Amino acid sequence: MKFYRTFSRVTFLAGLTLFALTACDNYFVQKPSCGFGFDMGYDDQHAAVLDFLLMGENAKIAETQTAYVEKGHKWYFEGLGFQYDRPTSLYVKWQDDVSGSIYEKTVDLRPVIPRNLEATDLYFIVHGSEIFVYLKLNKSRAKDKPIIGSSIYEGYENLQLYPNSDSRK
Repeated sequence: MKFYRTFSRVTFLAGLTLFALTACDNYFVQKPSCGFGFDMGYDDQHAAVLDFLLMGENAKIAETQTAYVEKGHKWYFEGLGFQYDRPTSLYVKWQDDVSGSIYEKTVDLRPVIPRNLEATDLYFIVHGSEIFVYLKLNKSRAKDKPIIGSSIYEGYENLQLYPNSDSRK
């Protein structure tokens, strides 16, 4: 009888501990942040991406592999699902297919990216020497509102993060 009582208490405490740990783990799980992507086949871009790096608050979120960059590989599209790290900067190096000119730009996203990034997508478009960075929101665009950003996301509201009024000063 004493063995049964001790075994019951140990089993109960082990179960309670396991339940508490599971509850704490679920409490601290972060919600997904935004996805990331680009597609040079849309919006009359006429360019190829030579290198890119998306940095987050805690680590690199997306980047090209050095071996591919060294071999001269070009990217025309890339996509990444929802991440748990908040984007802080975006570096892109691209080549204009018409002129052959190479451009690069690093955009600081910290001052322009909204606080709530749940179910959003960060993307960019290049036209010649200019880069435009957008955030697709998880809200349908009203028919009377103008299309902002890529034609891929014309059914959604988009925020233009770069260039914006602050970055033009």
